[in-house]
Amino acid sequence: MKAAKLWMKGFMATESAKLRAMTFKEKLQYIWEYYKLQIIIFVIVVAIILTFIFSNNRDSYLYSAWFGSHVSREQTYQLGQSLSVIIDEQNYAPIVVTSYLMTGNMESDMAMQQRFFAMIQSGIVDMAFATHDQLVELASIGLFIPIQNLIEEVQDPAFYQQLSDRLHTITFLDFDYVSQTETIGISLEGSPLLAELGIPSHDLYLAVMFNAENLYRIIAALEVLLS
Repeated sequence: MKAAKLWMKGFMATESAKLRAMTFKEKLQYIWEYYKLQIIIFVIVVAIILTFIFSNNRDSYLYSAWFGSHVSREQTYQLGQSLSVIIDEQNYAPIVVTSYLMTGNMESDMAMQQRFFAMIQSGIVDMAFATHDQLVELASIGLFIPIQNLIEEVQDPAFYQQLSDRLHTITFLDFDYVSQTETIGISLEGSPLLAELGIPSHDLYLAVMFNAENLYRIIAALEVLLS
């Protein structure tokens, strides 16, 4: 992970130096010549996402990204359906849980990664289910808020204490390669719902995306997961 970050930092520095020496027209030609495929893939993925969003008359009540252990599509579907009991308003689609784990298929994995980051930028992704290692990796690129920001919104003292007892602290390197220690996740170990669905929970945590707005809905989902 650290080696990959160092390589990326060096690559970006080299590319920036090349572009600074070019005219505007030369920059456009260079970017198109060397990054044409990536640009086309990104445009296609964004178009697909926007089509999905605007063709669906109902917004998802919560959208969750799955970075936990490998589970079946049926299990993530059932998890979303089970969490959807918190929906108390009409005109909302059920809660969605989509796996973004690598499959080994390069084209498919690249498309899913592009989709994930496009959806984050659009403010669609609310929370993530992740292992400790995935929390560290995703926190290093600034995807999560400190989990205290979430539990401060909890009104029930007993549930507040339960979440406080489940706080999970990680250490990671930020963009500047500075070591950061932050309480990012809430442990879902022992969740009755996950056990019922056959989903391993011993190394599974819930984290909140940096631009999430549905904190009260996330709290309601946690109540279902931990009750």
